[in-house]
Amino acid sequence: MDPADFCFFSTKIGVATVKAPDGSDNDDIYRTADGGLTWDWVLSVPNISISGISLADAKTGYAVGEMAVNPMDKTSRKIVILKSDDAGITWLPTDLPVSSISNEGKESHFIYFLNNKTGWIIKSNPYTDASRSELLRTDDGGKTWKKTWSGDETGVSRIGFFDENTGVVLPGLWFLTPKIYRTADGGNNFTQLANGLESNFTPLSFPDVKTGFAANNKGIIKTVDGGYTWRQSLEAPFSFLEQITFFNINEGLAILRNEEGGGNIYKTVNSGETWTSSPLKVNGYAQQIVCTDINTMFATVFELDNKNVIKSEDGGKTWKNLASYSGKDIDFYNLHFIDKKNGWVIGTMMLTGSIPDAYPTVFIKRTTDGGDSWIDDIRYGETTPSNLTFTDPQHGWYVSNTDDTSRVMSRTTDGGKTWESLPFLPPYELIEFLGFSDPQNGWMVRVYGAPLSPGFVHRTKDGGKTWELAHTMNYLNKLVFPDKKTVYGGGYMDLVKFNLGE
Repeated sequence: MDPADFCFFSTKIGVATVKAPDGSDNDDIYRTADGGLTWDWVLSVPNISISGISLADAKTGYAVGEMAVNPMDKTSRKIVILKSDDAGITWLPTDLPVSSISNEGKESHFIYFLNNKTGWIIKSNPYTDASRSELLRTDDGGKTWKKTWSGDETGVSRIGFFDENTGVVLPGLWFLTPKIYRTADGGNNFTQLANGLESNFTPLSFPDVKTGFAANNKGIIKTVDGGYTWRQSLEAPFSFLEQITFFNINEGLAILRNEEGGGNIYKTVNSGETWTSSPLKVNGYAQQIVCTDINTMFATVFELDNKNVIKSEDGGKTWKNLASYSGKDIDFYNLHFIDKKNGWVIGTMMLTGSIPDAYPTVFIKRTTDGGDSWIDDIRYGETTPSNLTFTDPQHGWYVSNTDDTSRVMSRTTDGGKTWESLPFLPPYELIEFLGFSDPQNGWMVRVYGAPLSPGFVHRTKDGGKTWELAHTMNYLNKLVFPDKKTVYGGGYMDLVKFNLGE
């Protein structure tokens, strides 16, 4: 049995819902009378997909789900309430008296009962609706329901009450700007407690262990106490902040993009006390920009069917072309430079004479003269490269697929002239981040794709030959290494610090 949700009436008696293994709406309810040691099937719920359970007291339980209005047409759904008055032995279904809903993407409905009379349901609407969720309340054990509140476009997914009047609703799980609300009148009115995510630690730079830079919805923020407190360093309009890069405690660059793909390059020479800006002007769309010092930048650019590698030596004011490729059969994935001279581009290309529907093959281009010349390496049998990273001109790593089913990490110790394959990785996991503080010590963040899924932080001490799970925490996008004993990790919601010497 693989429960989707479970609750206990007492220390011994509990119930669990189990999703149908074939993906249909025929969910099951199981019951235990020995504290979960054994479970007995009590009910199959034909055509109903159960979202959650709430237990009101030692005898009374409720579940919420939905089913097709017409079994022959599953595009329109209705919400169903299941009620038990005998500690989960039997369940009686009734329809929630609301209009039918679309079967488009949405979050699960949620149910919460304070006692056997008073309860609430969060009705989730499709993501395309202006109101992602609605709150309904009953005071007669589910016989009648009244809509009391509608959430905005960010949605809510959980509710809890301290008493019949005071409670909070929590944000939708799939939204990265969640809001938290509190009610003091049973859900008729709410006061917003949290305004959403004000800080974003995905763009992250720590030039030393105390001084760091990240983003909020106004621009760039700065800490001088290792991330405990932050103040505004730069206010500027932007759609998304692509990167913050500091080369030392004083000199740094930030790239703030607009909706059209352009934006501005901001420069500071006094640790973020003041910033100067210049427009990001390139021919085409800058896919990735890498800065090696306050004046030197490299970028990969798409311009119609042309893919170019370009370079600026004046902080982005002017650019020159380093390499150009025409046609739809070549794509860039990662660009990486560790200094003005040594850099690599990894991508895919269709080989001449490839059969129809063949997968593109990985290529790696490397330069040791700042892009004036390039050496190509074709990685036969590999597709979908990612996570290209180097610690110095000799030691580098990347991840790719082999045979479109397996994943492999490759390592070089001679600047990319030759590569060795390291142990295979599970094909279903995403490598959100791969980075090394030196040729032996590295970190990898594995995730499963959902924006708020856990991040599994792995560590290697032998250059990537073996890895061990070091931490499991919220989704992290980036790790930075201000010194050999300190690692900072940043994500949409979290900033974490690892002290390796402790």
